Amino acid sequence: MNKTAFTTATITDRKLYKNAGICRLILSFPGISKLAKPGQFIMLKVTEDDFMLPFSIASCRGSLMSIYVKIVGEGTRKLSRLKVDTELQCLAPLGNDFGSMIYSKKPSEIIMVSGGIGFPPLLSFMNKNFKHGYKFSFFYGVRKNTDLVELKFKREVDKYIASEDGSIGYKGTVIDLTKSRYKDTKIENAIVLACGNFKMLKALYNEFIKVHALQCFVSMETRMACGMGVCQGCVIKTNNEKIPYLRVCKDGPVFNADIIDWDCNPMR
Repeated sequence: MNKTAFTTATITDRKLYKNAGICRLILSFPGISKLAKPGQFIMLKVTEDDFMLPFSIASCRGSLMSIYVKIVGEGTRKLSRLKVDTELQCLAPLGNDFGSMIYSKKPSEIIMVSGGIGFPPLLSFMNKNFKHGYKFSFFYGVRKNTDLVELKFKREVDKYIASEDGSIGYKGTVIDLTKSRYKDTKIENAIVLACGNFKMLKALYNEFIKVHALQCFVSMETRMACGMGVCQGCVIKTNNEKIPYLRVCKDGPVFNADIIDWDCNPMR
């Protein structure tokens, strides 16, 4: 089990994707970055007066770690405007990871499905696991072409892009694109990893995973306060009567899609 620590992160680089409303930050985490695994997240405190904010880890290299910040409120707006060399209070690394999955045998294909800002944990997993020879197919959905963020992969991957307005790639949702790609195809020994909002993941599960009887692991997006499972403000409903609720920050954020009650509205 990884050790979680309160520590200080220093911004070493920043890039603003203005049209998409997203900022990439590269943080220096001496002694922490090497502990992080694909699928885990960190909590950052922007100012003393702000709550900590959760961010999925997009990459780790040496003492450096990258995250992507979707600018949706005052806290993320402040964070996106911070200058290089700014120090931030941080709690890291947190949660479980995609690597905790157990394969009975090597999958023929790993299908990655990202909605909006859901790509960081998937990007981290791919770049970490190219060495194992997996075949990756990456499906990336945005609302319009200006929402697209340029992503860098260590190796070539089969990449498919969808935009809801048809301004780039396939016209429709990322779920529509994924279904279209595998229409009339028998998918054998493949696994699906996905990250996005609850509505997107629910559609993926009902319209694709169940149809093809696939194993799927999802990284859940939800609001968090403590990041350590104490406040229980990030619980999700399961279909297990003995364990009806799980905490996204402590028990997740990665879950087997089969255990989630997709017919229940998300708690947050």
